[in-house]
Amino acid sequence: MLHSTRDVNDWPSVGEIRAKMKKIEDGQYIAICKERNALAAAMNGHAAVFPEARCTIANGQAVFKRDGTMVWSCNAAYAEANFNLKPIA
Repeated sequence: MLHSTRDVNDWPSVGEIRAKMKKIEDGQYIAICKERNALAAAMNGHAAVFPEARCTIANGQAVFKRDGTMVWSCNAAYAEANFNLKPIA
């Protein structure tokens, strides 16, 4: 069995990790799926957004819209990790 040389008590807490994470700013974005095709997007639950949708980020929440209608929402950290977000100027 493999053993780590680090003690579990030396690991950073969730709060410490979150404090170091970059926070995306509130605003309007174009969210572009990282998946290369509709099937992959559907498998990851991103079919409503594929290939791209308008995204509003406010107070840690991301709301995705197409033609002015909300199609999906998630938290901002998930959106930042799973979509390429391009600010709308």
